[in-house]
Amino acid sequence: MSENLSPENILARVSSALPIEARKNIIVIGSLAAGHYFSSILSNGGIRTKDVDCMLWPHANVKVLAKDVAEGLIEHGWQLKIADGYSLSCDENTNIENLPIVRLHPEGEDNWFLEMLNSPNEELTQSGMRSAEKLKTKYGYFALCGFKYLSLIEVEPIKTEYEIPIASPQMMALANLLHHPNIGAEKIGTSNIKRSNKDLGRVVIPPFLT
Repeated sequence: MSENLSPENILARVSSALPIEARKNIIVIGSLAAGHYFSSILSNGGIRTKDVDCMLWPHANVKVLAKDVAEGLIEHGWQLKIADGYSLSCDENTNIENLPIVRLHPEGEDNWFLEMLNSPNEELTQSGMRSAEKLKTKYGYFALCGFKYLSLIEVEPIKTEYEIPIASPQMMALANLLHHPNIGAEKIGTSNIKRSNKDLGRVVIPPFLT
């Protein structure tokens, strides 16, 4: 990603496309949330990211919300972005490991995409670090993923003028720190970058920006 993106423009665009009733049940996390929070000190006026991570909550309502949001965005012209190695399936028996994650980008624009995440359920908070559930939509089946410590971002999310709250940098940092108590071996995609190094970097940087 080489193009600077405005957190404000993206938040406004996502908000305008979402069903009104769904906005309060979505928390934007990751780079976009941090970019909005620290917008006053961004030296280049934007951020460099390709994904807009959105966690849907509370868990009990996630599947209904995710279905409504996915179908609503597609009906508003947003395009599915299917990762290499996956294909869209309308077969309910397809293994969840073979289903794509919900990723959508605005029509005619491929610089960034919205990705939907699940809020952690009780089972995930007790054991394991990652979960995946099948999501049925009129356009096919998807995998809706969740991560153990993401429940922390439900603590005092920050309101925005776009009617979509963002996660606080403090809670995102704590979630990353708990997720990676040690430097792990997992790499990001086909790169040589360790995921733990990337996420722990997000723990170290925010104190220097405040």
